[in-house]
Amino acid sequence: MKLKLVATFIISTLFLSCNKDKEVKPIIQNIKELVFASGSLEWENSYKLTAQTDGVLSNVDFEIGNTVKKGTILANIDNPTNLVNTETSKEQLTISLENLSSKAPALQQVQQSINFAEAKYKQDKVQAERYERLYKSQSVAKSEFENYTLAAQNSLTNLNVLKKSYAQLQQQAKQSYITTKGQLKTNEVAQHYNDLVVPQNGTIIEKLKSNGDFVKKGEVIATIADVKTSAVDLVPLFEHLWENRSKSRRLHNATGRRQVVRVLANLLATQLAALPSVRLDSEQARVSAYVLAEALVGSIVAWQSGEIDCGPSEFAHHLHGIARAVATAVGRSAPD
Repeated sequence: MKLKLVATFIISTLFLSCNKDKEVKPIIQNIKELVFASGSLEWENSYKLTAQTDGVLSNVDFEIGNTVKKGTILANIDNPTNLVNTETSKEQLTISLENLSSKAPALQQVQQSINFAEAKYKQDKVQAERYERLYKSQSVAKSEFENYTLAAQNSLTNLNVLKKSYAQLQQQAKQSYITTKGQLKTNEVAQHYNDLVVPQNGTIIEKLKSNGDFVKKGEVIATIADVKTSAVDLVPLFEHLWENRSKSRRLHNATGRRQVVRVLANLLATQLAALPSVRLDSEQARVSAYVLAEALVGSIVAWQSGEIDCGPSEFAHHLHGIARAVATAVGRSAPD
């Protein structure tokens, strides 16, 4: 069990509260400007898991301390609007495909008009050519020849207009298909927003929402950190605890201590179950984690109270050794 994981989590959950009744004795020294503020440690490599849509949270399947992998669905957001939009887009896409087909009603209607116009143009053309020959042989008047020629030209113009109308209908149907297909993809992406998916491997360090909670887009549901690559230095942390031990009160009352032990045990249970050298099922890991958490917290309380006489650096190394020793002992004592 890595000491960074243990100590960092402990510090981040129990920070100091100021005691205004601290006894002060007069001393002679240079005046220094000091500013005291409460707060919490920030994980260097952490991110907020936020809701991508509005809705009621369901199937929440994670707790503080759980190790999660990229792509894991931690919860669902009940938002039927995204599903309805997707289904609607699918139906519209089917209609768009039908409109692209040559059997589409609008295209068939124009095609029938084209067929009729082609037949009429052929007939008018034959007549115009016949009257052209008759006119050249001076068998008909010029006006008759011109009338049939004009009729043929009108028929050709009408045929070309119908062919352009057919092409425009095809283009409109294609544009509608492209637009509808894009809308479907957009709605499918939005539908995936109903799933709360882990983007990167890490460990749950904060849980802000539970089953049944209504969440809005952008609300934080959990915080995930890469505990293995945290840059927090343990020795400075324990030095800080030692220097401010008179202000630390949370670990010294039953309620505060139980809260810290519970949070720490959740993290340790997951870590124990994941260790290849520790042969424990989930329930055994949880019991062992509580034992280890109590031991670690008890050690810190005793150290802050002066019952353990050593400096911050020495205590940090001792605590690390205790965590590893207990984890190893738990693994060896696990039943086959």
